[in-house]
Amino acid sequence: MNKHLYLMIVTALGTAMFFVIGKFVAIPTPIPNFSLFLQYAVLVVFSFYFGPIVGMGIGFLGHLLIDLLSGYGLWFSWIVSSGVFGLLVGLTSKIINKYTNPFKATSMLLFSLFATIAGALCWMVIAPSGDLLFYQEAYNVVFIEGIVAFATNVASSLLIGIPIIYGLMRLPLRHSVLNK
Repeated sequence: MNKHLYLMIVTALGTAMFFVIGKFVAIPTPIPNFSLFLQYAVLVVFSFYFGPIVGMGIGFLGHLLIDLLSGYGLWFSWIVSSGVFGLLVGLTSKIINKYTNPFKATSMLLFSLFATIAGALCWMVIAPSGDLLFYQEAYNVVFIEGIVAFATNVASSLLIGIPIIYGLMRLPLRHSVLNK
């Protein structure tokens, strides 16, 4: 199969999963307009296995679809942040030796650290700054939202995504889509 077609299909599948989980499986938090978004675990897994372009596409397109169909408008600063998070996690997976089987604890810790830094950059810097610049939101509100988004998104990414990655790496998948 053509590599570009393959990556487009994987991106479409990941985007669909990101959207469905983000739209229908979010766990509410006490903070208004925020939930524990489990779709970021999907984003981490796809970014890890398929790289930065797929991760960026899934984060951007999935978040765009959620905003389009939620009725509260498009928040491009947050949409871009999800795309950048997928990109950075995908780049991190290229840096870390992901072909070690079983997945070494040091590699898992390093990957988690870089994913946490990527999350901090995306949801505590990029998204709040975009809200300030483009939407003229209140200064104190956007950074509180950023901290909460960082905490919930990174928590779901690492607490759910890392065990899925670890479990998939331990399976004897010789001819699977994960090894292409």
